Amino acid sequence: MNPDRTDLTARAFALIDGSKLSDADKELLRGRLPYAPTMVVQLFVEVCEEDPFSVDALVMNLKKKLDAQGNLQKLHEIAKQDKRELEAALAN
Repeated sequence: MNPDRTDLTARAFALIDGSKLSDADKELLRGRLPYAPTMVVQLFVEVCEEDPFSVDALVMNLKKKLDAQGNLQKLHEIAKQDKRELEAALAN
């Protein structure tokens, strides 16, 4: 890992460890993070440093998508809900 990636990963781990996620969810994130593209880790760090509650929201969103298990109808409904929530957040 390059120094920038190492710093990003350390910052991401600190955000994960400081979150209110379950230990299992924290371990899952910590295990997957080294394999995520640097840009994804950077975005995660930027978003979660701005709003610490973002870690919980991101994990819940990912869990919903994983629970859909590839069911396109469920994934479509999740995407529509994500869009509504984003539009509502931008309107405020």
